[in-house]
Amino acid sequence: MLARLEPPLGMFAVTGNHEYGIGKGPLARPRDTSHLWGQAGITLLADRCVSLPARKGRRVILCGADHLTGGFGLPSNIGTHNRDDPPQLGSDGGFLAGDFLVLLSHEPPPSDSPLARLFPLAFSGHTHGGQLRVPCLVWWAGVHREAGEHLAGVHTWGEGRLVVSRGVGTSFLPFRLLTRPEASLWRLV
Repeated sequence: MLARLEPPLGMFAVTGNHEYGIGKGPLARPRDTSHLWGQAGITLLADRCVSLPARKGRRVILCGADHLTGGFGLPSNIGTHNRDDPPQLGSDGGFLAGDFLVLLSHEPPPSDSPLARLFPLAFSGHTHGGQLRVPCLVWWAGVHREAGEHLAGVHTWGEGRLVVSRGVGTSFLPFRLLTRPEASLWRLV
């Protein structure tokens, strides 16, 4: 179905825990899905970045964090190895001053992640929005909440924003309770 989409700037994705066989289900096992991404015309970003065409002299640099490395395998010239330096200038296809960096990460990085200093915008999922939620005194509580801070929504992240999608899938149990699936469309201007 995704192969039928033809976005003008391309399609990009990152893999998550299920591709590595890290899951709660009894049938969890590693899966090599790399050929499927290519068949659908999707560029898989595993600790690498791509530059989208410049508009009005500015580029969007889209980076993908591999699930196992959490993004610390990204190219050193975006500052992940020297976190106090901004992206480096360069005519070698590297990053330029004024580039807008966007991170795709399967699992939401925590608020204190060093990546928050580098990326003004990050998109993630993994949480399924809690998948199974029950009412409690003040809020809807997820039945299973991992160590992560955010289950869904838009959150302050460093000086930027972290967007956590509830997604459309499920994990272990094949249903949701009081957590609607979500496929969102974001237009960056």
